[in-house]
Amino acid sequence: MKEAIERLAARYGQVLTVYQDEQTHTIRAFLQPDPSRDEQVPDGMSSIGFLDGRRWIYLGTLPLSPGDRVEWENAVFRVCSSRAYAVGTSVLYWWASLEQEESQ
Repeated sequence: MKEAIERLAARYGQVLTVYQDEQTHTIRAFLQPDPSRDEQVPDGMSSIGFLDGRRWIYLGTLPLSPGDRVEWENAVFRVCSSRAYAVGTSVLYWWASLEQEESQ
């Protein structure tokens, strides 16, 4: 089943660059806006500036951890949380919640 997910990502996934510690990976995975959040930017100002509540979802076979960074096209995202989805003892894919970083 993991091979089927890898084939789907290879054919339909986006090309992402993942920065983890000292390593850089170029992979194909799925990166989509979180459908549980609406498309508006509902948040507001805080003492550290404007907070954008939009979240993105990563689905792929490369494990991600909080603090990792993901780049797609001209956008950079920070991993907020992640978890493995498994059947039995085999991890099929990783799910992660990402937050878009401010553009420089």
